[in-house]
Amino acid sequence: MAQKTIQKTNLPEDWQVKKLEDLLIKITSGSRNWKKYYDPKGNALFIRTQDVAKGFLDTKNIEKINPKKDNERERTRVYEGDVLMTITGWIGKTVVVPEKFPEAYVNQSTALIRINRKKVLPKYLHYFFESKFGESQLKDMMIGIGRSSLSLISIKKSEVILPPLETQEKIVKKLDKFFESYNKLKEEKLKSIENKGKILQGVIAALIDNLSNTRDFVLKDVATVNGRIGWKGLKRSEYTEEGPLFLSVKNLGEFGLNFSDVNHISRKRYEESPEIILKKDDILLSKDGTIGRVGFVRNLSSETTVNSSIVVIRPKDPKKILSEFIYRYFQSLKFQRIVESKKTGTCVPHLFQRDIKEFKLSIPPIEEQKKFIGKMNKVEEILKDLYLDKEITKKKLDDLPKAILSKAFKGEL
Repeated sequence: MAQKTIQKTNLPEDWQVKKLEDLLIKITSGSRNWKKYYDPKGNALFIRTQDVAKGFLDTKNIEKINPKKDNERERTRVYEGDVLMTITGWIGKTVVVPEKFPEAYVNQSTALIRINRKKVLPKYLHYFFESKFGESQLKDMMIGIGRSSLSLISIKKSEVILPPLETQEKIVKKLDKFFESYNKLKEEKLKSIENKGKILQGVIAALIDNLSNTRDFVLKDVATVNGRIGWKGLKRSEYTEEGPLFLSVKNLGEFGLNFSDVNHISRKRYEESPEIILKKDDILLSKDGTIGRVGFVRNLSSETTVNSSIVVIRPKDPKKILSEFIYRYFQSLKFQRIVESKKTGTCVPHLFQRDIKEFKLSIPPIEEQKKFIGKMNKVEEILKDLYLDKEITKKKLDDLPKAILSKAFKGEL
């Protein structure tokens, strides 16, 4: 796909469009295999994708390290005013390293961008890549299917709308002021909805705790767990306009499978992994990226399979264990805490299939399972209304900064 270019036609006369490489002092990504330097008492911080993904440098769970003194250490060290960008996992999120930030280094999933501040301000560049102009370019540059990534060469070729420095300063000040008010508003609105959701999650937890005559089982003893083994050379370019459906984590919705944005693959690719060809009542569990998402196949209108980020789970004896019971059980906070304790990966969270097979379940007799499912279905109806309210509110709130950023980089702010 050819890279999109920004048209200068509708920009103010004194604004330019420049390649990022013309504004750079340095661009690099971090070091691999620095786990050996991890040290809870380390004197430096190690910045990973998840520390950047929220749009600010989140040091709450950041790793500490004691790296050895060499050229590699200096190459990946960050300084005040550096722009950091995630290049795997949550791609394209940027932050600016603030003043007086402790000694820190980036890992291999984070790009370190050091710019010529006589040409562009760090905070301006951060806001630009958060706008539709920057975001759309990065999206077009993504490579890979499962765990997509950005290359440093592609990032260097991205175009930046560039007003004079004094105009950049004015834009940054206005956007800073807007986001300060916006973040407070968003937090207040969503918190009020989430408080209601916590009450309902408490109800679900009580339903789990009140199951009677349960027996503990290991998942592999009562169900099969299958996943696509690697990608078998499958590339994004092999996606087809029609044919069998190819589900990814994004298709595991809050209240069922979402087929509104789904890819297709050839019949040959579909049939090469028969163990994950979906059937009615299959349970789907995400094991990469947003781990712990659950889906349930109530019905299928087309032949469907899954990508390598999802495992397919089927009870071995449906007369003793209902698929929907396992699905509902997986939705509970109790199970999600188990998932959280098992996840690995410093960049993109991951669940190993062998660990999934060892999950422990407390399973009651079949009649008790049916009662539990019925109660959970009623709770879900309430949650649907709550979720809809939250999504409408969130969408309205999310659309606001997009509109403001769009105006800013058209010279209309």
